[in-house]
Amino acid sequence: MASAENFWRLGHNIAKHDVDGSIALGYRKFRSFFGTSLSVCAAAYDNLSHVRPIKSRPEHLLWTLLHLKHYATEHISSALVGESEKNISEVIEWENRFHRALRGSNILVSIDGVDFRIMEPSPFNPKWYSHKFHGPGLRYELAICIQTGDIVWAYGGLPCGE
Repeated sequence: MASAENFWRLGHNIAKHDVDGSIALGYRKFRSFFGTSLSVCAAAYDNLSHVRPIKSRPEHLLWTLLHLKHYATEHISSALVGESEKNISEVIEWENRFHRALRGSNILVSIDGVDFRIMEPSPFNPKWYSHKFHGPGLRYELAICIQTGDIVWAYGGLPCGE
């Protein structure tokens, strides 16, 4: 069970906020880094106990929230949290599609594409245009293991219009 105080301490380490400094500033920094409050972090961590990996720790939730809030590269994220890039990003392995597969099952993955919005590159080029949101974007294709939900294959980062 994780407490709000635990997330407060971990958040301070990542945000580099002085623990003895202003509490109001600390709360604002926490929310600006992670996009939510301490109590929501504690509740989410506890509520996800039955689905999160056994070895997961509260800082892993903060890493995830930091990534979702800022979508920083692995280089930046690893510098912020003080961990190696390998620890920040999980390795995607095609062989994971067999993990917990039912015997005789021949449908192991689901493949779908997704477009992500980006800032308009300059000079203008129609190759970036996504029909999904009528603006510039990058297209990715992902394969998800049906049994586990693990991403087992990823391809992309290509302009949407190509």
